Amino acid sequence: MTARTLSNAQGGISNMQYLFQIYDEMQFDYDLLHIQRLRRSSNFVPGSGSLVPRAILVGEAPGANENREQRPFVGRSGIFLEGVLKDSGMLRSDVFITNVVKYQPPGNRDPSPKEINESLPFLRRELALLGTSGCRTIIAMGKIACSSLLGEDISVTNYRGKFLPMKNGWQVFVTYHPSFIIRSIRPDSPPSLVEKQFRADFRTVGEYVNTQVK
Repeated sequence: MTARTLSNAQGGISNMQYLFQIYDEMQFDYDLLHIQRLRRSSNFVPGSGSLVPRAILVGEAPGANENREQRPFVGRSGIFLEGVLKDSGMLRSDVFITNVVKYQPPGNRDPSPKEINESLPFLRRELALLGTSGCRTIIAMGKIACSSLLGEDISVTNYRGKFLPMKNGWQVFVTYHPSFIIRSIRPDSPPSLVEKQFRADFRTVGEYVNTQVK
């Protein structure tokens, strides 16, 4: 599978072609940037969703399920996230989902600062393209996504549930990563505090983006 099999994308053909170009260049430049180790150990996982999104969801990097299916947020985290989106008044088809780094790091470790820095220019190009639709809302899921987007060390605990300003009129909404929430879920137990917070966060964003729909 290559970037040209991007799944579930909607929108104008010119924007679609430009997104394919971004992903093709990204796969090529990952080699030039001497992080071939990511390509050897995993598959390229492009973003997925609407090209006229109500919000853009950004995680840190693909996991094992995403690496296998070459689609962001699948498996338990994807099922859980889709349920939370639905409860907030949005569907997966209403949003665009991507990661800062598009390859699964070896051993499923966190992306290194080098890998993040070399991936950020492509993420910015993704956002610039998606922003032509008028979308200016990013849901940053987890510390790595939040800190990478805002260019500073962000404590999710301190800032979750808040919109933080980014350049060019973008707003970054800070929340937890779905995998962190899933680890807190216990069978036959009431929802944990962080799960309640996560669901409340998405309801906040859902209410906000609904006011932006014309």
